[in-house]
Amino acid sequence: RLALDVVKRSEEWQRQCGDLAAVIGMQIEEPCLASTRTATGDN
Repeated sequence: RLALDVVKRSEEWQRQCGDLAAVIGMQIEEPCLASTRTATGDN
C-alpha cells in the first residue's frame, strides 16, 4: 500500500514538473525567438 502511494505521488509530481517545465520553456523560448527575429531583421 505504501509503495502504491509513493508511485501515485511521484506520478503527480512528474505531471506538475512537466507543466512547470513547459511554462518555463515557453518563457525562455519567447525571448530567444524574439532575439533571433530581430537579429535576422537587422541583416
